[in-house]
Amino acid sequence: MTAIQVATERGVDAGLVAALLDGGANPYVETREGLDSFLLALLCGKADNLTVLLEHAIAHPPDDHWLTNWLRSSGLSNAPDEQATFESYIAAIADADLVNAWDMNGHSLLFLAVGRENQLLVEELLRLGADPNLADPLGWTSFHEAVRVENVPLAKLLVDHGADIYQTVSNVSPYSAFSSSGGSAVAHNGPLIPAMNSLHIAVGANPHPMDLEARARLSPDMVEFLLDLGLDPNEKTRHTSALQVWDLREEEAPLQIMFRPWRYTWSPTFFRVVQMLTDRGADAAGIADRMKPDDVAGFEGYEALWEYLRAA
Repeated sequence: MTAIQVATERGVDAGLVAALLDGGANPYVETREGLDSFLLALLCGKADNLTVLLEHAIAHPPDDHWLTNWLRSSGLSNAPDEQATFESYIAAIADADLVNAWDMNGHSLLFLAVGRENQLLVEELLRLGADPNLADPLGWTSFHEAVRVENVPLAKLLVDHGADIYQTVSNVSPYSAFSSSGGSAVAHNGPLIPAMNSLHIAVGANPHPMDLEARARLSPDMVEFLLDLGLDPNEKTRHTSALQVWDLREEEAPLQIMFRPWRYTWSPTFFRVVQMLTDRGADAAGIADRMKPDDVAGFEGYEALWEYLRAA
């Protein structure tokens, strides 16, 4: 990525963005995923950076860019206040018919906005008619991404706009192997396509079981939200042993995914989700058999849960 791309993606101080532009940085150049600095800044949501970039576009209008026609028709001579600037970007996106456009990973602007947890942009894109069920080549939709980032309000907003809660994905990551966007899909072998639903994602079907941050990240609110929507606590993954993910077996229900060795730190939050699943009759078959004697000590204070697992 170029310096201006990094600056706008990370939302650095507007003075630095202005200095880069004054020094000749080109905000129209796209990343490998096909995103220019204007879109990166919009996804980030830092209003003053959007203003600086729009001022640059007015002073140096692009010949062939999604802002071009809108800038010509709007007749803007300088960037308005921050709210009006944001509205200008939204108007330009609508004018250029980018509402359901996607990047080189197959991710729509809506998907990317959800991933950045930019609720204002998500709301505007949905208002313009963005499709929450557009899927990337791996099956990931904006709803799956809301589950992945554990943002219940965004997930609810997407459901209210028609998101399919039962759609499955064929990989544990929404990013292809060549992506620089924060993760990689893992390869799978064989003719059978793996399938996981949003509840499997919420309880930890991801490619990094040794990642300490991932082990500490678990949202009881998201799991409860999905269960209340009607996701089956006993539905199993399909063909997931074909994925090159450590210890993700052929068919595993949510509770079995949670008890993969070293997957989660056993904390009150962890046991709250376990209790939530068992209260709804979650399949615990084989979990106790996979445990070592030392693991039993981790159930101190949760003896009833241990008995539930042992009896399965």
